[in-house]
Amino acid sequence: MLQIVWDETILKLVVRNLHDPVERCREAAVNMISRVVKLLAEVEQTTFLMVPAIAERTGQLPVLEHSEEIRLSLINLLNAIICQCSVESVREFSEHITRVICVTLSDSFHEIKKASCALLSRLCSRAPDVLGENADAILHALLPNILHAHSRVRSAVVSALNDVVLCGLPAGMIAQHVAPGVKAVAFDHSDAVRKVFFEYVALWLGYEPDETCPMTETKNQTAYMPLLLPLLLLGIGDDSPEISTSTLAMVYRVGEVYKHWNAHDSVQEKTWRHDSNVLPLPFETEPGYGSRLMIQRHLKQIVYDCSKDFRDWTVTTRLGAARLLQTTLVFAESHSSRHLDVLIPSLCSAVADDDVRVAQHVVKSSQILGFNNAPEHWLDLIMDSIISDRSTALQRANGLVVFAGLLYGTPNENVHEGLVIQILQGLCHANLSFDESLAVRRQLLAVLTNVVVKAGPISRVSSKEMLILLLQLQCIQDDAKLHQDAASLIETFAHVTGYESLEQLYACHTRDLIDRAILRHEEWLGNSPGRHLFEAVLKNLGHLAGSYLAEILPIIASCLKPQRDPSLRLSLLHLLDDLFETSGLESWWSSLAKEVIVSVLIPCGIWQAGKVGAAVRHAAMVAVGTYLRRGLCTQKDLNDILETGETLPVVISCLEEDFYVDTRRVTCHVMENIIRIAGNSLRDDYRVKIGAVLQKRLDDSNDGVRLGILRSLSLFLSTLPPAYPGTELKSCLSSLVLHMDDQNQQIKESVCKAVEVCAVKRPALVVEIVTEVRSKHQSSQYCDYLLTVAGSVQTADSVESAA
Repeated sequence: MLQIVWDETILKLVVRNLHDPVERCREAAVNMISRVVKLLAEVEQTTFLMVPAIAERTGQLPVLEHSEEIRLSLINLLNAIICQCSVESVREFSEHITRVICVTLSDSFHEIKKASCALLSRLCSRAPDVLGENADAILHALLPNILHAHSRVRSAVVSALNDVVLCGLPAGMIAQHVAPGVKAVAFDHSDAVRKVFFEYVALWLGYEPDETCPMTETKNQTAYMPLLLPLLLLGIGDDSPEISTSTLAMVYRVGEVYKHWNAHDSVQEKTWRHDSNVLPLPFETEPGYGSRLMIQRHLKQIVYDCSKDFRDWTVTTRLGAARLLQTTLVFAESHSSRHLDVLIPSLCSAVADDDVRVAQHVVKSSQILGFNNAPEHWLDLIMDSIISDRSTALQRANGLVVFAGLLYGTPNENVHEGLVIQILQGLCHANLSFDESLAVRRQLLAVLTNVVVKAGPISRVSSKEMLILLLQLQCIQDDAKLHQDAASLIETFAHVTGYESLEQLYACHTRDLIDRAILRHEEWLGNSPGRHLFEAVLKNLGHLAGSYLAEILPIIASCLKPQRDPSLRLSLLHLLDDLFETSGLESWWSSLAKEVIVSVLIPCGIWQAGKVGAAVRHAAMVAVGTYLRRGLCTQKDLNDILETGETLPVVISCLEEDFYVDTRRVTCHVMENIIRIAGNSLRDDYRVKIGAVLQKRLDDSNDGVRLGILRSLSLFLSTLPPAYPGTELKSCLSSLVLHMDDQNQQIKESVCKAVEVCAVKRPALVVEIVTEVRSKHQSSQYCDYLLTVAGSVQTADSVESAA
């Protein structure tokens, strides 16, 4: 009875109320229809009247129904009607339904979007064949909602899209609309959305959750594979362990289906090599052969797509490419060698990405690539990007990062002597360790570290090249950590390659290191790589450099000439000062005393105008002082040196330096050692000159210099021969005792000690001079002390004479 009354009378009246201007009336009409539809056994008449009415109210622009709640109720009502009506009715009104779906998917109310997605899923389940001509319009309306702010809306959109795709979309539509449109879902912020998305993609590719079901293949699976397989592989690299693990299992299952229907494939199954240090999670077990076969058959397109996406301006696209390539290379095995000409340049470019996540995935990809491919396949390609003259510093650094990754992943059994020789000779030839870029030097150290780790004792065949490269890195002064790490790697290399000690390693290559260090020394500047290497080699060789000092000294002398670079001259003088302190070189330096002082150091002390000249003079006097202090010059050698007539005038001129007070201070140290070493053998004319200049410098404006002069004077007086002229000595003592009344207590004490030395040798002269000035001093403390000492000496001499 209700069916008849409803269809013949009530329905038409209620439908007219859907257009009533009063919202309450429209709402009441929708509610009534919704309740009655649930009670009806047949809804064909309701469908015939309601679907056009609903389409009129919600399926055209501008939308006639202004109330969001009524629009939502109308869509839910349409869903209920489609659920109950016949399939023929659905097909008949498919255009109206499609129009409603397309318009309501653009509605601003999120609940309406979800209801519209549910309506679309209902349509797909009742009449999947009606989507053919309307699929394009539906996809244009549905896919923009993939990026909606509400995760539940995005989930509903993905679910509806799954139903649409399963209806059988043509491959062209998948390629043009679906695959590009849904890629962003792989990076959705919601784990739930990503998880269901990867499940749906697996379904599109033939995944069957029930493993007991027989394997079936459709034409869609074959057509969709190159388009959707990259989307599924993105799930394996997902940040969520649960998603990555479940996606990997689905890839295995899809691969088994692919293998079943592609048994004619020429690729042969082989044993999988597993290395937990190289392979990323979630690869904890052997990947299925079918999945490897499936991916290898589509490898070329995936590689080229990733290479293209690496150049995209959006971080999401680049990150997706990095994740996809990493996963793909795991399955690709050695088949990736066919695409190394694309992979190597792409990795070298992408490793410099601003997003650290992209760079990390790229480094991992390079490790996997090295694990799956013999070094002979990729070595020439990566070396070309590093040593090419066309490469910038950034490109070299990027290439070295990838190179280090390739070596890290290379199995130890693939490393042989020929490979080590080729790598190290190529790196040596490129002079990368002298590159101004800090990034290049650090990445070169990473490459060398991996060579030592992977090659082990084998790397001994190129120990000379390895040592040169590491010394070049160690000599970089502006990076303390690099210096320390390079030195540590040298020790590790010596231990790994079977040398008993570092000394033995250096001893085996001393000649080669020296030859390399002095190469092109005529062109050196202060910051020249060759100069840095020269310094590093000599410091590290230690006493082993002794037999080569005679050969090296002329080179140093030529680099110290006034016309050479000032910073070069200063750095070499500092180097000499360090070498004079090196233990084990004493005998070698002693045999070269005349060459070191007369030919190398003293010429640098000759006065030259300007700050540079002053700095060089100071460095030269420091080196001379160290040489003499270390006892490297014998008394005989010193007398021979003084006899040349070149040394003493230069030292005296430096002692009278006006520009740089530190030069006078260090020259006091030089003069003190000259007096100490020469002792009583010093010629009288030299002694007179020295005494005169020391006496003059007692009036220096700097107390530090005066104290140094007093130490020299004390030594000078203690070594006076008996025949030294009394007039000269009296003049010296007369000047000296005046400073015993100085305001500086240290000066007073030092003067007193110096005069006391003379009082032991010439007591009468001291008594005479001190007595004369005693009354003029503010305090007679030191005068009295000296008179007492001199008097004691005189008394002792008288007793001795009387006896």
